[in-house]
Amino acid sequence: MKAHFYDLTIRVLIYKEGDQFVAHALEFDIIAYGKTEAAAKKELEMLLDNQLSFAACLGKPDIVHFPAPKEFFERWEKANQARLRGETVTESLRLHGKPAVFVYSEDELRKLRISSGKAAFAKVGELAAA
Repeated sequence: MKAHFYDLTIRVLIYKEGDQFVAHALEFDIIAYGKTEAAAKKELEMLLDNQLSFAACLGKPDIVHFPAPKEFFERWEKANQARLRGETVTESLRLHGKPAVFVYSEDELRKLRISSGKAAFAKVGELAAA
């Protein structure tokens, strides 16, 4: 059995779009929605877990790297700089951006996988994120 373990750092841009919150994982260009910020983050974690698990099942960990368009990284950086200054970011479309970083250690990735309880992804121990 081949096992690869990585600690992942994922920049996440969180903003409100209409009556929903959006959590956008920039390194993977994965978007999740929720009625609350916490719900959007939780949905995003599940989607990231599924993507990593899918790549593991295929034995192709490189397919997970599909970055968002450059404009979203620029929005994240602008929101991050404003956060560091204690400010709120208001973007041109009246979206309020909030930067977040998800950092998963090997143990956290393992716990996330166990808590998802999805037997369909049992082979994930072979992926780059078990």
